[in-house]
Amino acid sequence: MDLPRHVRGREAFAVMLDSWIKASTLTTNQWVRLGEQCLGVSKLNAAQLSGVRTGVTTQVGVAMFDSLAAINNATWQHHRKQKTVLTGNLASKLPLVPPLEIDGEPLDLADFAFVYSGLQEPPVLPETWLGAQVVESVPVDMGKAAGRAIRQAITRKGYTDPLDGFAAFISSYPTGDKDRLGRLREVCFGLSEFTPEELDRELVAICVALKDFTGEGWSQRRIAESAVQQGRL
Repeated sequence: MDLPRHVRGREAFAVMLDSWIKASTLTTNQWVRLGEQCLGVSKLNAAQLSGVRTGVTTQVGVAMFDSLAAINNATWQHHRKQKTVLTGNLASKLPLVPPLEIDGEPLDLADFAFVYSGLQEPPVLPETWLGAQVVESVPVDMGKAAGRAIRQAITRKGYTDPLDGFAAFISSYPTGDKDRLGRLREVCFGLSEFTPEELDRELVAICVALKDFTGEGWSQRRIAESAVQQGRL
């Protein structure tokens, strides 16, 4: 039988996990593979991870907490101890993941389980990560707003050919994944729209790239407010 703390715990865990993954700018499948490389065995799957993030999945086993703890320990060792504990093709992705910690120590398997069970409050993620501020919700069509922000940044940088400007912009993007960059180009120039899952992942990445490209601070809130001020969304 579910107790009220179980429900609150699942909800808090879902928000924590969703924010953690969004802040990293990695895809769900990349998280699954990262967990496998950190732990040495596959204990995560994309459907389960997505289900927990959205609150659809309510029953999880210790294997999921084990994988998340392994990822968190690896990224904590990287950021706090400057130690390399991961090799392989996803080692370069580890610096993108913010460490989750309580009192200066990384969350371990028990901590993840306690948060999920409602026995422990989740840690607070950093307000700014990778130079960009993560905002949970914004009141406009953020896909269109982000595309417009990129185009305006390209114009302000003095590019007369938008494609040349876009090529310069993506040199600052946190990923070189051709599929993701192709989708970003389509959305930027109004040829397509992000799916909700893509939007969740790409907004932080766009803020990071805009910061590097323009030399200014960018957040999802700034993108949204700029769109509202222009009265176009």
